[in-house]
Amino acid sequence: MEAEYVTARLAAIKSRLVSPQELMKVLEVGDLKPALELIESSVYAREMEEIIRRGGLRPTPALMERVINEGLARLKRRFAELVIDMDSTVGRALVMRWELEELKSAIRYLMRDGFSQDRRFSFTPMVVEPKNIPAWGGYKTATELITLMKKAGHPLAPGLDAALFAKNPLDAELGLERYFFTKYLRSLSYLPWQIGEYYRDQLDMANVNNAMLARVASVGPMELREFYIDGGGLIRREDFETLAFGQGDTPHKVIKERLGAKPRRGSENSATLFYMELRRAFYVKYRRHSLKEPVGPWGLIFFMEELSANASNLHLALSFGLSHTPMGDAAEHFIRAWQ
Repeated sequence: MEAEYVTARLAAIKSRLVSPQELMKVLEVGDLKPALELIESSVYAREMEEIIRRGGLRPTPALMERVINEGLARLKRRFAELVIDMDSTVGRALVMRWELEELKSAIRYLMRDGFSQDRRFSFTPMVVEPKNIPAWGGYKTATELITLMKKAGHPLAPGLDAALFAKNPLDAELGLERYFFTKYLRSLSYLPWQIGEYYRDQLDMANVNNAMLARVASVGPMELREFYIDGGGLIRREDFETLAFGQGDTPHKVIKERLGAKPRRGSENSATLFYMELRRAFYVKYRRHSLKEPVGPWGLIFFMEELSANASNLHLALSFGLSHTPMGDAAEHFIRAWQ
């Protein structure tokens, strides 16, 4: 499959993503009607139609959240199909980060007896044959899922430890992240330099997030060492410790010096806000690169970031709109390249 064809298919999807102007409308009105109309005319329309057709359900905030989640999962799978068909090695490497996050979410859900609740999402691996892993619902526990992943030869399976997930989920997830960055990516024989830079950024974001979480939780120096992933990123171990323990605007100085980003003052008091600031900075970076290279790795990378950001922004618009949060306060949380 030619890169130009893939680019054209992705452009068609992007044309139906929710625009910044539409997001602002949801915030302004503050009720379900404009949000429902927006979703029904967007790239998520298929999920809305299917859910209503299956049960004739009345739209609620929870239902629309589910529509967005299921629509995003479908679009991710479509992207995976296109890029893996175009270039198997590059495509699998690109979507593996998505796969990692979906897998962590699925295991968390199963460990909390998710099947006794309403289903919030479905997990369908993007990089192995679907027939090798039963459909969502074909396994009921995290241990069953991990066992199936190992039998199917999933690339992330060596990083999964069922016993550790049962005993200490935080350490197990960190171990999976460490396996991804230090073993899986390094095992690939070839990746374009753009993808190498993208994953270096992702590693830095993971380390920054871990450091800021430790900062807010007042984790001690000895325990902190377990949270750092030494995978060759720009955030070094000493930077990691400075982020966790540095006073005043020290975290801002580290991020500016190492990553060239400028988080807003005050965001250091919240690991979530600080992470969002960094994610926004990289989003702008990838957008700039994609404008120069629309057909190629940067174009693919920005599509991934834009797709995820669009769903995240729509979730936020629904939540802030219904809670009547002032537009100025709400807009600060969006992942955007617009003012």
